[in-house]
Parts: sequence; C-alpha cells; structure tokens
Amino acid sequence: MGLEVGGHTPTESTMRDFEAWLRDRALCCDLPRYLVLHEHLVRIGLGLVKSAPLVAVDSTPMWCFGALRGTIRLLGDGLRGLGKRLARRTDLSLAELARRWSVPWLLSRSMKGGLTKVDWRSSEERSAATDGIVRTVLEAVRDAKKLIRDQVDERYQEWFVQRCAAILQVITDDLEEDDAGRLVVARRVARDRIVSITDPEARSGRKTRSQPFKGFRLHVLGDVVSGLVLAVDVVAANTHDALVGESLIGRAKELIPELDQVLADTAYGATSVRVRLALEGVDLVAPPQMPSKKSTDTLKKEDFMVDFERRVATCPAGRESIACEDAKAADDTVLQFRWSRSACASCPLRARCTPRTRAAGEPVPKRGRLSKVGKRLRLHPLEQALRAARAQWKTPERRSLYRRRTEVELLIANAVRAGGRQARAWGLQAAVLQAHSIAIHLNLAVIARELAQE
Repeated sequence: MGLEVGGHTPTESTMRDFEAWLRDRALCCDLPRYLVLHEHLVRIGLGLVKSAPLVAVDSTPMWCFGALRGTIRLLGDGLRGLGKRLARRTDLSLAELARRWSVPWLLSRSMKGGLTKVDWRSSEERSAATDGIVRTVLEAVRDAKKLIRDQVDERYQEWFVQRCAAILQVITDDLEEDDAGRLVVARRVARDRIVSITDPEARSGRKTRSQPFKGFRLHVLGDVVSGLVLAVDVVAANTHDALVGESLIGRAKELIPELDQVLADTAYGATSVRVRLALEGVDLVAPPQMPSKKSTDTLKKEDFMVDFERRVATCPAGRESIACEDAKAADDTVLQFRWSRSACASCPLRARCTPRTRAAGEPVPKRGRLSKVGKRLRLHPLEQALRAARAQWKTPERRSLYRRRTEVELLIANAVRAGGRQARAWGLQAAVLQAHSIAIHLNLAVIARELAQE
C-alpha cells in the first residue's frame, strides 16, 4: 500500500481504495487480485508443509451487515432511504417528497411516529393499516421511478433501480390479499425472501433445524492437519451446500492435482456431486442420502434387488421384472421396471407392494385409481451410484475415516475468531472479499509457523 511499517494507521479512504484494488482483475489472468494473492500463498504454504494433507470442507453462518426488519419496517426503511437519496440527486427536498407521496413519516427517524394511533393487537386495525402502508409505498415507488428516469443522472440510476426492485420484491414475497381484498402479511414462507432492505442479497438460512439465522453462509475448505485454507466462498444463506462444495473442491484440485479425497458432511454429499467428482478422481467421504425411517408396512424401493447390467429387478418375493424401460420424470430419465399383473395377483406380499390394486370381490379403494398392470418401480436417475455409496458407507473403514471430519471445526473456529461470523460491509461481494482476507491472514500464520520451525 506504500505505507511505512509501524507508522500511522491507514485512513478509512485508504483502506477502501485498497479493497477496490483487490477486487479489480489481475493483469496476469482474468481473476480478482484477492483470489490470485490467496492462491499464491496456498502454493507457498503447500511447499513448506511436510505432512500429507487431509482436506475437509464445512460451513458456518455469517450474519449480514444490514439491519434486519419485519415486513412493515422493511417497506418503511426502504422508502425512507429511497427518498433521502432522491432528495440529494433531484431538485426536490425530502419535505417536498413527503408531501408529494403523502408519507409524513418520511421525515421521522422511524415510521413508528406515524403509526402510534394504530392498535396492532386488533386484527381489523392491523389489516387496515398494513393495506394503507403497502398501497402508499406502491404509489410512491411508481412516482419515484418517473423521477429517476427524468431527473437522476444515468451514473447514479443503478442504486435507485435496485432499491425499487427490492421494495417491490418485499411486497411480492411477504404480502397477499385477504377475503376483503386488503393486502396483509402472508401466513406462508417465501423461498427467496429479502430479510434486509439495506442488504438485499442476504437471505434466511438454518444452521440446524432449531437454529435459524439471516445473512450469508461462509464455506471453508482446507487441510485440517496444517490449518492451511485452500478455498473459501460466501453465498446467500439459502444456497445449498452441495453446489458450493463442488466449486471449492474444483478450485482446490487445481492447487493440489494429486487431491483424491475430501471429507464433508451430509449436506455436501449429493449423489450427482459424488458422480461428477469421481470423474475428476476425487472421493467425497460424506454420508449419502439414506432411506426414509418412517415405519410403514408398505415395501420401499430399497427392498428390491436390482441388477443394473441385466436391467432386471427382483422383488422381495423373489420374482423378476418382465420389462425395463426409460421413463421421463421432471427433467431426468429414470429406470422403470414392470411386473406382470398375473404375477402380482398371486403374490403374498401384494397388499404391501401394490396397495392400490384389489382382488376380485374387494371394495374399490377411496384414494387413487385401480392399477391395470402389475407393480411399477421407478428408480432415481443415479440409483446405482446411490446404492454403491450406501453400501460403502456401512463399512467400518469408511466410518473410521469420516470421524476425522470433526477436525475441520478448528478451521471454522479460526475463521470465526478472525471475524468470519459478521459481515463488515453491505453486499455479497464485500463478504467474499472479507472471507478471502481472513483466509490470507490464516495462511500467513501457517507460513510463519513453518518458517519458524525451520
């Protein structure tokens, strides 16, 4: 940075300039500079570490920097921020915008002052107040879009467009019409719901079933023996771990071509990911998706033996299928095995295997329609790989190796101790830069320790 070692602390503007420089693309390749620096330090660390690497991956919550609000406060804060920024970029003052939009609480520090007369314990008053606020916000956003188009310079329009889109998405996700035609807060969960109007990329997620959080998810992949962080990433909290894990493993494979094994938990162990990584020569040691544990008397597909080479399935009664065909299911092609109706009619397990069929004289079931053919068995598109993973998971050697995955918690703890629990700026891009800065910090510590031992 051109600063004297041991001199004065850099100013905030200097740090922001340096962060912007790190986000720019490097001259040597089409990658951000922070990623190039991180991978450079990983290569140095790998050259110094003498022990064989044991690579594992895990994730932890990262709380967003923006303020978390309920639906009404999201709309109020979003419109207030939009009005303040418009007052700076147009000829209108904030007071003029408040009169133009009929929003008196636009001038207050929060919208509580304009809603003191509402009894929120009354469902009728609550519904009427919510409907009035939402429709007022909608009209204000429509008028704001005209002002943005006519009076705001094109250089500054991007922020305004994003803020308007965020406000409208909150209305779409969080509100619905009741029987009286009023817009009220919906009693449902939106999959991609915005949780912060100032940090619209943050989402709701869960660490466990009983531990929800809002913000981002920090993924760390590293060597649990040396503590070297090979790859990190930050994604929205509702992004599935399997998608991120595959990307991180691919990045680590470029740094360590001989990488052939990665420890992970169940969330990273999707069957499709296992298959793709196996093609790259990487064994993903993670618990596979197991059959349902619901105690029902109906036979499950796991009870059927399948010979994938012969394309023949054998039912629990010992009878082989008469046909195997490719069937369409959603966007995938699945295997479908069929048994003859005559074979199923005399089967002693028929009631457990085909509960929708009936013998002569039996009453017609209330649910479903009668099956005109025998048993039909549809399997997962990657059923063979899934069954192989389940069989391998039952071996003692696999379980013993997987127990070492808990050592990755030390990498997570180091990242959290270095500031990985809380995002320090708005937006996902800033969180990704922060995560790589933490990884660079941790890797420098590993390099220093190895050099000190030498």
